[in-house]
Amino acid sequence: MASPAEAREDREEEALEQFYERWLLNQERFMEQLQSFTNTSVQEKVVQPLVAMVLDHHRQLFRARRSAARLNITAVLSPPWLTPFEKSITWIGGWRPRTLLRIAATALAATLRDDQRRRMERLRAEAVEQEDGLSRQMQSFQDAVVNRRVVELARRQGQLRNGELDRASACLDLVLEWESAALELVLAWADSLRLATLRNVVKLLSPIQSASFLAATALWHLQVRRWGKLQQQRSVHGGSSAQ
Repeated sequence: MASPAEAREDREEEALEQFYERWLLNQERFMEQLQSFTNTSVQEKVVQPLVAMVLDHHRQLFRARRSAARLNITAVLSPPWLTPFEKSITWIGGWRPRTLLRIAATALAATLRDDQRRRMERLRAEAVEQEDGLSRQMQSFQDAVVNRRVVELARRQGQLRNGELDRASACLDLVLEWESAALELVLAWADSLRLATLRNVVKLLSPIQSASFLAATALWHLQVRRWGKLQQQRSVHGGSSAQ
């Protein structure tokens, strides 16, 4: 029987999964509206409110993830409801900012001015630098977990004397005591970078360009989800056929 804490974690995990599925449905609706603006001649002031709504839609996802991370950081960093394909391209629980910039460069290839291209390249360089820094931070926490497991294995195999074991365990337990809070902080930094990248790209674009960019971003999210599910279904059916 699950403990009260485990039950709360399970409920939060289920709630976040349901939120994410609703979020994707709303992404599809936003995409359709954004695409209608990019395919017709409309005044920019008509597009701007929708662009603001889409940015807020992303902010709502990050806020929900931050709330869930307080109870179950592991489920947020590696959501169990994601398909293997989705997990293979996940970075600290979500998409890489550099991926977003590639989407922008591709979707807007025909409309970007030279100055916009230069600013986009500066954003990409900054995003890569910050991503790499956060990746190193994540690796340091993962190393702490590995070290704790090595100590535990050594203890079981009798490779550490009592005094050595006590000192090593006390030190690593102190690290792990703060691990969850530290991972929450790294997740918050990563989501802040994602949102900042979105906003910074929109700032350097016209409203019509922003609509094209955000529509392409929504399409990418939906295609990744659909492709992941399709691959998973093929894998299951292939395994069943082999049996």
